[in-house]
Amino acid sequence: IPGVPLDPLRVSYFLGRRSIVAARGRSPKRILVRIFLALARNSADPSEVFAIPPGRVVEMGVQTAI
Repeated sequence: IPGVPLDPLRVSYFLGRRSIVAARGRSPKRILVRIFLALARNSADPSEVFAIPPGRVVEMGVQTAI
């Protein structure tokens, strides 16, 4: 907000995190699921991308099976 003094080291940042795991069972598209899981696992961490101080981050997460 323009004109509002803000100290980035005193603010709490809330981030959402989604963990993706492989569902049990066999699927003909199993290799695609494994490739997608590898890409999701190697994606950049938002707190690093936006240079958010690690001690100021609150993460809320959900685990999704595909």
